[in-house]
Amino acid sequence: ADPATIKDRSDRESPPQSFYQLQVNCARAAELAIKDGHKLIEVEFPPLPAQVLEMDDVSAYDVAEANFKLSLDFAKSFAAKQNDDEE
Repeated sequence: ADPATIKDRSDRESPPQSFYQLQVNCARAAELAIKDGHKLIEVEFPPLPAQVLEMDDVSAYDVAEANFKLSLDFAKSFAAKQNDDEE
């Protein structure tokens, strides 16, 4: 499909219902980009939920730690996929 068709379809898709679904979608998009030959991709992880960010005791360390955990889970999805492909 051409880029305009892809954009049109994605504009009509509803947002993911959870961080988990967002992560699954993100890993799938990255996988497809790699299969299309892209060598360098940028993945942006969502901020923490608003109710967490508004708390008085949330620090930059907490946000960085949350992003680290999201990136680690993202990488694990590729490791799990590779293990499934080898079996």
